[in-house]
Amino acid sequence: MWRDGLTVIGLDSSLKDRQPDYLTFDDAAAGGAVEVREGPVQQVPAVEAVTGPSAVLLLGGDTLIGGAQNRIINVTILLKAAATTAIPVSCLELGRWNQGRRFASARPVDHSLRRMVAEQVTRGPSARHAADQGAIWAEIGQRQSRAAMHSPTEALHDVYAREQRELDAFARAFPLPPGTRGIRHRPA
Repeated sequence: MWRDGLTVIGLDSSLKDRQPDYLTFDDAAAGGAVEVREGPVQQVPAVEAVTGPSAVLLLGGDTLIGGAQNRIINVTILLKAAATTAIPVSCLELGRWNQGRRFASARPVDHSLRRMVAEQVTRGPSARHAADQGAIWAEIGQRQSRAAMHSPTEALHDVYAREQRELDAFARAFPLPPGTRGIRHRPA
């Protein structure tokens, strides 16, 4: 089911005591059960996944770093075991295109970018599950402007890295006393 950029996949409640018949992308990648790579001809809108003996679940909005450019997975897809599958993706950086071949899993995009891509893919005229690449690059550029930064490759993950450093510094400024389990806000 899909609504407003959120996809919900219902699971049979009788499955609660057994493992699913698929691996998540992170688990599959960590165990060598999936390889995501550039296709025989490198192109922005698709990469390929080669699975081992298990099916692998890729979630729309998850990201791939490496290859010729970092990418976002455009749609949620359950990859068949022991198969090679083309994955529809969009680029998350503008200024890099090289001969890189393999990808690793990285942090998913934030909810607003995930929603933007999901809406483009499901409401657009394309049957290829393609997003508006120009709109994605424009959004990344706006985020870099708001962050008063410039990434040499205009990569979204450079914005995330900067935000993470700032969040880490903020959290270090407020260490919790020993035994503390949370923070309670008291209005002034």
